[in-house]
Amino acid sequence: MYLCAGAVEIGLEQVESPPHRPDPALSRAFDSPNGNDAFAYPGKAEWGLCAWWRQGGEEMSADDTGECYDAVVLAGGRARRLGGADKPMVSVGGMSLLDRALQACGGAGRTMVVGPHRATVRPVHHVQESPVRGGPLAALAAGVRWVRAPFVVVLAADLPFVRQETVTELLRQAAGSGTEGAVMLETQGRDNPLFAAYRTAAVRRGLALALARHGVLTGLPIRVLTHSLVLRYVPDIGGVSIDCDTWEVVALARAILKPDAG
Repeated sequence: MYLCAGAVEIGLEQVESPPHRPDPALSRAFDSPNGNDAFAYPGKAEWGLCAWWRQGGEEMSADDTGECYDAVVLAGGRARRLGGADKPMVSVGGMSLLDRALQACGGAGRTMVVGPHRATVRPVHHVQESPVRGGPLAALAAGVRWVRAPFVVVLAADLPFVRQETVTELLRQAAGSGTEGAVMLETQGRDNPLFAAYRTAAVRRGLALALARHGVLTGLPIRVLTHSLVLRYVPDIGGVSIDCDTWEVVALARAILKPDAG
C-alpha cells in the first residue's frame, strides 16, 4: 500500500477485507501524518467543543467551538458555468469567495485549502489532490489527511453568504448524540455536503469504505461518502446556502454585499 504526500490514490494490492469492513490500515491512511488520534487535539482536550461533546452537552455557545475543529475548504474545480474563471478568487463585496469561506471558519485550529496555491486573508495549509481536479471526494480526502481535530468543517469556496454563526450551528448539530455530521440544506431543500460539519473519525471511515468499494476516489461524487453517514440537516435561514455557480448569482451577491464605503 502506498500514499503520496498530499495525494489520495492509494494502492489496493494489499487490501483483502470485504467491502463493508475496510482494512484498518487503509482507514489509517487518512489519519493525520503526525500520528495524532482523530479525537486528540494537543492542549485542547478538556475545554470548548471537545469538553462539551465528551460530556454529552446539549447547548454550545459560539465561543466554545475554539480550536477543536479543523476546516477543509475546497477551492478546485473547473467552474464551467463561469466560463472557466478562477471561481474562488472571484471578488464579492470586496473579498474573494475563498477569503469569505476562510473568514467563516476562522475559529478552526488549522485550515486546509485544497486547490492551487493562492493568496489568502489568513494563514492556511495548501494541499492538492492527485490527480489535480480529481473531484470533490478526492479533494476532501486530500484535506482530511491533515486534520487533527475531532470535528472538521467542510466548505466549498463559492459561498458568498457563509458566516461564522452558520459554521457554529453546523458544529453544534454535528456534535449531537448519535450524529456523524450536519449538512446545510439549500433553499430548494437539497442538501449540500460541501457546506457541512462532520466528525473526523466518521469521514475517515467513510473514505476508507469508499476506497475499498471503488478502488479509487477520483471522479466519485461526494455523496458516496455522505450516504454512509448518519447526518442531521440544518435548514437555510436567510439564504446563506446560495452558491456562486453562475455570473447571475455572482451579480446578485455583489449587489447584496457591497463593500463598505470609505
